[in-house]
Amino acid sequence: MWFNFAHLFSVSLLPLSAAWMAVSELAPQPVVFYAAVFFLVNVTFIALIWELIERTPVKEVAPKERRIMCFRSITTLPTIEYRSMNRCDLPCAMLAALLMLVSIPGAAYAGSLEDAEKAVRKGDYATAISIYRSLAEKGDVSAQMRLGFFYESGAGLKRDWVESAKWFSKAADAGDENAVFVLSFLGRYWRHREGASAPPTIYELVEKVAKSGFAVAQFSLGVMNYPIGDPSFDAAKGNPAQALVWYRRAAEQGDIGAQVALGLAYAQGIGVVQDYIEADKWFNIAASRAKSADELADIATHHRKLAHVMTSSQLAEAQKLAREWRTKPER
Repeated sequence: MWFNFAHLFSVSLLPLSAAWMAVSELAPQPVVFYAAVFFLVNVTFIALIWELIERTPVKEVAPKERRIMCFRSITTLPTIEYRSMNRCDLPCAMLAALLMLVSIPGAAYAGSLEDAEKAVRKGDYATAISIYRSLAEKGDVSAQMRLGFFYESGAGLKRDWVESAKWFSKAADAGDENAVFVLSFLGRYWRHREGASAPPTIYELVEKVAKSGFAVAQFSLGVMNYPIGDPSFDAAKGNPAQALVWYRRAAEQGDIGAQVALGLAYAQGIGVVQDYIEADKWFNIAASRAKSADELADIATHHRKLAHVMTSSQLAEAQKLAREWRTKPER
C-alpha cells in the first residue's frame, strides 16, 4: 500500500513540473526537476510492481505479463532523459544521464563489450554472442566486427561466411576500413574454401565497397570474376572482361596484386590484346612497390619470362612507362 501511495504522489508532481517548464520556456532547472520527478515516478512504479507482481505466484501472473510491466519502466525513462539532455546545458545533461543510469541498475554494463569479452575469456560463447548481437543490431561497429568474426571462424556457432559478410558489411558502411579488408578477403577466398564462386550475396557486398573506391575490394572482385594466375581455375566459368575492369581500377590505385594480375592479363592476352610492353610496365610498377622479398621474387619471375620474348627497345619502353606512371586514388 505504501508503494502505491508513493507512486501516486510522485505522479501528482508531474503536472506541477510540466507547468513550471512551460512557464520558464524550458529553462534548464525546470527540465531537470521534471526529469527527477519522472525518475521518482519510475522508481516508485518499480517498487509497486515488485510488491504486487514479484511476490505473486508465477501461476497467477504469467512471465510474459511480468516482462511487459518491467519493460514499461525501462523504456519510458530513457525517453524523457534523452529529451532533457537535448534541452539542458552540460551540467543538466550530466544530471539527467545520471538519473537514467541509476534508474536501470547495471543495464548498460550488463550489455557492454567488456562483459562480452569476459564471457569469451570464460568460454561462454553463447552469452558473448548474445551481447555482441544486441549491440551490433544497435549499430555498434566493434560488436559488428566481433559478430562477423564469430560467424567467419565458427566459434560458438555454426560457421556461416554469408552471415559473417553481412556483419562486416555493416561495419564497413559505418566507415571501418578493417571491415572492408576482411569482407574483401571473404569474397576473394571463397573459391578456395568452397571450390565454387562466391554466392551473389557476398559478391554484392564486396561490390558495394569496391564501387566506393576501396582498392582491396576492387582487387577481390577481379579475383572473384577471373583469378588470373590460378592454374586450377576453369577459364570457361570466368568473366575476364568484368575482372579486368576491377583489376585496372585497383591497379591504378596502387594495389600490387591487381598490378601483377593486369601484367599477366597483357602477357597472356586474357581479356585484352596481348601486349608485352604493357605487361612489363605493370610488372615494373608492382616491383617498385613490393613490400616483401617473396613478392618481389614472384614479380621478377614474370619479368624474366617476358624478357626472353621482348626486344631491348621494348623493355626500355616498358620501364619508361612505369617511371611515368602515377597513382590515381579514388578516395
